[in-house]
Amino acid sequence: MRLGNKSNYKKALFYKGVVMEIKAIPAIKWVKLKQFSQLTGITEMAVRKKRHEGKWGEQIVKTAKDGMLYVNIEEYQKWIELS
Repeated sequence: MRLGNKSNYKKALFYKGVVMEIKAIPAIKWVKLKQFSQLTGITEMAVRKKRHEGKWGEQIVKTAKDGMLYVNIEEYQKWIELS
């Protein structure tokens, strides 16, 4: 990586004498239901029940065009904080 201009300095990290490029990781907003269950310990059945009973609306659980259920992590966290 060339460090000739200031903008490159902002994108570099020096570690043990080696220049490493820093790449931003975008925040993940929606995850598949199975991944959500693995992350939180809430079963897929419990998520489906909350959705069916209207406790979690489209802002938290959504069916995508591929037919898969996705959960919005940000909205789930807001729901937890308000509970």
